[in-house]
Parts: sequence; structure tokens; C-alpha cells
Amino acid sequence: MPPGAVTSSSSAPFSGPLQFTPRTAAERAAFLEQAEAEAAEAALEEQRLRREWLPVREYPFAGPISHPEIVVERVMVPMRDGVALRTHVYRPVGDGRHPVLLLRGPYDMNASLDSAPALLRNLARRGYVGVAQDVRGRYGSEGRFELAVSEHDDTFDAVEWAAAASWSNGRVAMTGISYLGFTSYCAAVTRPRGLVAVMPSCTKYGNEHRCGAPPLTAMAGWFLWAGQPTATLQNFRRIDWQHLPLDQLDEEAGLSHPDFKALVHERYSALRSCLPVAEIERRLTSIEVPTYVVCGWYDEFITENLLNYERQARGGGDVRLLVGPWHHNLEDIVDARIGQLPVPEVHLNRYYLEMERFLEHHLKQAATTPLAAPGPVLLYVMGRNVWRYEQEWPLRRAVTRSLYLSSGGHANSDRGDGVLSWQPPSDEQPTDSYTYNPLDPVRSVEGLGAWNLFTVGRMGDRSAIESRDDVLVYSTEPLEDDLEVTGTIEATLHAASSAVDTDFIINLIDVHPDGLTQYISQGLVRASYREGLAERKLIEPGTIYAYRISLRPTSICFLRGHRLRIEITSSDMDRHARNQNVADAPGTTANVAIARQTIHHAGLRCSRLDLPVIDAISSSGCRSGT
Repeated sequence: MPPGAVTSSSSAPFSGPLQFTPRTAAERAAFLEQAEAEAAEAALEEQRLRREWLPVREYPFAGPISHPEIVVERVMVPMRDGVALRTHVYRPVGDGRHPVLLLRGPYDMNASLDSAPALLRNLARRGYVGVAQDVRGRYGSEGRFELAVSEHDDTFDAVEWAAAASWSNGRVAMTGISYLGFTSYCAAVTRPRGLVAVMPSCTKYGNEHRCGAPPLTAMAGWFLWAGQPTATLQNFRRIDWQHLPLDQLDEEAGLSHPDFKALVHERYSALRSCLPVAEIERRLTSIEVPTYVVCGWYDEFITENLLNYERQARGGGDVRLLVGPWHHNLEDIVDARIGQLPVPEVHLNRYYLEMERFLEHHLKQAATTPLAAPGPVLLYVMGRNVWRYEQEWPLRRAVTRSLYLSSGGHANSDRGDGVLSWQPPSDEQPTDSYTYNPLDPVRSVEGLGAWNLFTVGRMGDRSAIESRDDVLVYSTEPLEDDLEVTGTIEATLHAASSAVDTDFIINLIDVHPDGLTQYISQGLVRASYREGLAERKLIEPGTIYAYRISLRPTSICFLRGHRLRIEITSSDMDRHARNQNVADAPGTTANVAIARQTIHHAGLRCSRLDLPVIDAISSSGCRSGT
């Protein structure tokens, strides 16, 4: 029996508080030994990638190679306080002046994680100067790394340095994924001289959390891996995600971090990097440089990323949006697949082609007008697997259609009787129930651990998840016509729990005629934050509440013959900290309780999905992105 397991199964009746059993000292030692062995193996692989892969990696840029010979220089660039930052410059051979693309990040800008050396080498051969800078306190840079503390000033100084350099024509753009996207926003809001455009990708500006459950992989795990005030990244394999109390994970791993504790204690406002929402709004709406926001439908930050775009668009500036079928780290995507589903093209190519068009327009052509295109928004519609231009996000022409949950009381498993129907169910409907045991949680992708969530390579086989007793499944009949859903799905779930706090999770699935199950999106509500994050309010056991759940935005055409499906459960441990179903202060206890969950879907308590549907006529009338 694994550490933390109990004899009660997930289908056992509610039995009150349980006690988590931690690993023994010997088990812990073996766990850490394995973590260090895996880290050593990863370090060897990184050396190989730097030696063999980065020097030869090519990008699908359309422009010809105009400068086959380039030079790479390493310089230490002083900031306003005298701290010098390690900077690599990739430029064409000779004394010419060229436009500059600057990347700033904390992950070793000479490594393979963001592939900066390969990207900037490819661009330098096409007439740009590529600049990769390690942020303060990281790798070869001086100072101390503190999340977001110095990035606005340092990015401002780095842009002005690049604009004034002897090899620069004075025009600088910034881009990058995740933290590199954040530093791109730092440049845009501080307005250094020489900055002409930014292309932030898969990122957010400010730390806003909307569902109440600490996002383990997206933020909490990041603090322990990359958020430490250390010169290098830490070994995240040391983290035992199953350990309780949750606020001891960092110390158990030897990676103590105050922001991690604030997050798992659900004290979001305590995070030093947080900004008031009004200030985030003010900064984004005031951006003046052309901006190309890039998102991925499978990125953990998709909701916040799109909110960045919406806020900036309200400011009326030149802002564009690109959303593809990607996960968080775009550089990892090499196959023409979405999960296990083959698609007609290597869809990541579009990202680089749009990057090239954007840089060419604003850096080389020095254009101050918006980039010519049929619309400012370019979306990838999954299912149809096509790119499509739109005029705004969210789409105003979307029409809300509701799908209602019903069953004969046996919605457990894909072979149960859970149904999604366009018609409300009768007033006489049995409820569906399941038992949630926090010590036997659902995993996002069965067989994979935390941090593999930044890829979607194995998403697509839900059979192991849907066979569990603690997962309810509701499906439509095979669709008679294509059904496009583009936007944010809102769910209303009438539910009761035997616990004083718990989670309810909805997963959206596309079921193919051959039985393939493709994960599309997810939404979660933490019951104690059903009225908002300002105050934790426990629920009354047995009382029925109407929970509103927003799923992550998506664009998917469920094709004729497919079925639209949802899974309802109470845990997704690799994404979110599991709810322990107890009243104890969040993150501070090893106590857990088994909870009996009941879903209602009859009469005034009908549960439903509100879908933003794009009808076939308006969809076909939009311009193609090919």
C-alpha cells in the first residue's frame, strides 16, 4: 500500500476524519535518492541538447537567410544600481546596425528550456540581433533573484541598453513564453525608449486566482522549482505532492519558500508579486506599443492570458491575439498532434510564422500601422482543425445554448446512464452520488505525476479516469450536426456534500465515434469560496447549493457523430491542491475526511452547461487563417 493510503476505498460511506500517514524515514530517503538520480540524468540530457540539438535546430521562418555568418558575444550589462546581468548577443558578422529582439528570463537563457540560443541564432541569420539576458540573480547574472521585484526596472534598463548599442538600429521588440512573456509586459508598461513591439506568450500579468484551489503545477510548484532566491533552478523532483500538511511540502523537499506557504494557505493577497486588480487594469489599458498576445487552449494560464488581451483591447491600442491548440511551453511541441489526436499540420508553425510577420512589420519595416490581416484575432478551432480570423474576443455572435444533466441515478462511468440533453429533465429525477476520498484522488493524466501537466502528449485516453467510482459521466447522443463551442462555458451545478468544504470539478470531453476521448477543458469550484475569494465560508453538510463553475475558454467543433461529454468529480490532484474536506485552516492540517457528494438535476435544481455556440452560417462566413 503506498504512503498516505487508507483501507477505505473511494466508494466507502462517509466515515468522518481520517489521518494521513506520511512516508517513513526510509521511504523518504529512497524518494529523495531517486529524485537526485533523475536530476542527474536530466542534467546529462541538457548537456546533450546544448551540444547536439540547439546548434542545428531550425525554425519554420519564411524569410531567406541573408546573413549566414553570425557572431555570439557574452557581455555583462549594468543596471541602474550597478548590478550586472549576463547577456548573450547573437548578431550578423560586420559593423551593420540591425533591429533587436530581446528575451529576458530566469531559466538559464543559454539552455534548452526556452530554446533561446536556437531561436536567436535563426533570427540573426535573417538580419536581426538577438539578445538573451538572465534576470537578476540567475546563472551568470549578479544580484539576488526575487520574483517580479526588479523586473520592471531591469527590463526598462535592458531595452534602453539594447536600443543604444553599436549594433542596434534603435528599434527593440520583446517576446517569450511564461516568465519571458511577463518581462515583455514589464517593458510594455514602463515604456523604455526604443521599444516598438511586444509579443508575450502563455503568461499573465499579476497573480489572480479564481477558483479557490491552489494551482499546484501552475504556481505553487513553480515557487519551489524556479521561484527560489537562488542562482539556479531547484530539483522539483524532490517534492512529494502526496505529503500532508500541504504547507510542509517545501520543507520536506528542502525547498522552503514563503510565497508557497501563502498560496497553499489560500492567502492570495499575501503574495509579494500580487497587484490590485485595478492597477493591473490600468497598466494594461495604458500600453501604447503594438502587442501580439499568444495563448494556448491547453495552457494553465489561458483564462488569465485572455483576460490580459481583453483588458488591453479596452484601452483601444494596437493589440492582436493568437490562440492555438498548445500547452504552456510552446518550445516542447514538435508533433502534429493534439494529445493523441493527429492533425493535418505541425500546428506550432503558425506561432513562428506570426512571430516573423509581427517582427518584420514593426522592426524591419518600422511600420507604425497595425499589421494587415482580416481581423485582430486568430483562433485555432479544434475538431475542424482550422485557423480562423475574428474581430474580437470573446465572440459577440456566440449564442448561449444549454445542455441539461439527467440520469436514472447511475451516472458513474462511461457505461452508466448519465445524459446531456437540450431539454430540461422532468421534475422526477433521481440524484447521482459518489464518494470522494482525498487520500485516493483523481490524477489529471493517470500514470503521470505533477509537472507533466505542462504537456498534453498523453491526454486523450480517459478510460482509467472514467472507470473510477468517484467520477460521474454525462454524454449527449451522437450529434446529428457539427456543434462549435468557442468561448467560456458556464456550468450551474446543484450539489450537496456531507463535508464542510469540498471541491467540484467539471471536465469537458470530445468523444469520437471510435471511442477516443479527447480532453478539452476544465472548471473547478471550491465550495468554501463559492461566493468569492474574499472570505472562506464553510458549507452546511447535506445542504444543496447552486455552484457556478467557469470552464477554461476553448474553441472546439464537436463533429457530426461525436458526443459531447462531461465528467464530474472532486479532485484533480496534479493541477490543484486536493480539498481535504475539513474545516481546518487550509494547508495546515493532515486531517482528511471522506465526503459523500450528491448531484441534483431535476426541476428547480436542474444542473446544466451554458455553451457559447457559433452557428454554422456565421462560422463559415469568417475569414480563414490559412
